[in-house]
Amino acid sequence: MGGLKLERRQIFGMKKESLFKRVVKYFEQTKNVSEIVEVVVAIIVRDAICGGETFAGMFKELIRDLYFTANPNDTLRRFSPYFEEYFSHNEWQTVKKRLYKNKNFYECTKEARSYKDYLEQEATLDIRQEQHIYCVESFFEDSNGKRHKLTIRDTDPNQSEEVIVNALRILTTLSIFSKDGVRQFAKFVNYVGSGKTTTTSYDTRRKEPAESVQETDSTSKKEQKQTQRKKATATVNKEVPPKKTSKMTPQEIADMVDARYPMPGEVPLNNPNDSAESAKMSAAALMQKPDTSYMRYAKSEEQVQKGREEKRTKKTVDKKLGKKKKRSKKR
Repeated sequence: MGGLKLERRQIFGMKKESLFKRVVKYFEQTKNVSEIVEVVVAIIVRDAICGGETFAGMFKELIRDLYFTANPNDTLRRFSPYFEEYFSHNEWQTVKKRLYKNKNFYECTKEARSYKDYLEQEATLDIRQEQHIYCVESFFEDSNGKRHKLTIRDTDPNQSEEVIVNALRILTTLSIFSKDGVRQFAKFVNYVGSGKTTTTSYDTRRKEPAESVQETDSTSKKEQKQTQRKKATATVNKEVPPKKTSKMTPQEIADMVDARYPMPGEVPLNNPNDSAESAKMSAAALMQKPDTSYMRYAKSEEQVQKGREEKRTKKTVDKKLGKKKKRSKKR
């Protein structure tokens, strides 16, 4: 039979509103009363382990309608104690008379009533921490002895071990979880409750499909952001002036070097535009301080001076031409 499927992944993982719509639509397609009753029992188990927001209460009207109008069967009788709070005292007596005409109520509901006592207990621990996400990882054996894992997320860490164990054992009384005719939760084995810290998270499923109007609004917002970015970039470009590049020709550079660093015997100029008088003053100042650095090398004074002038000239030319000094690689 085609249509929606209702599996454990939906029952234990879907959000409240989505789960309600899925269950109601599934019942409209199948009209399977026994299966829907067991689905709501599984959701009650989820409520008991997770605490806080209850999911099973959403199906109160549906369950009431089934117990008032559906043909009595063993499933309705067996799990009825889980739904007693959905009825007033007088209504509950009417349901019992309708379902258990020739049946013993206490004998039919013995197992469900024993588990229900644990579901009514409140959380007693105090171990919840902020910014922690908790889950229960439980393990079952199917009717063939194969292990199956069931993970229930967003659980209540303050719930006692006794409540969690007996809530999980309720799943062994259900027949809806099966594959190829093999019951998956035939025997409860163990469970582990764990918590983890979540720093950041993202889930594409959180975003609902946008309508045409919303798409138009989002598009216009994107265009506005792009325009603002372009304006900001243009402002930054205006504020930061471009670097000036040298447009001097090699001949101009050579003339400048000759003016600043003349050959030995010539008077050096601090600037090509300096006057001859200032050049003479500079030369006189240099004459007052004798240079004895040549004595540190095994060269004559003229050789040292010539070497220095060549290095200065080369350094200045390289700088004007934009050449970078080569650095030796360290071995």
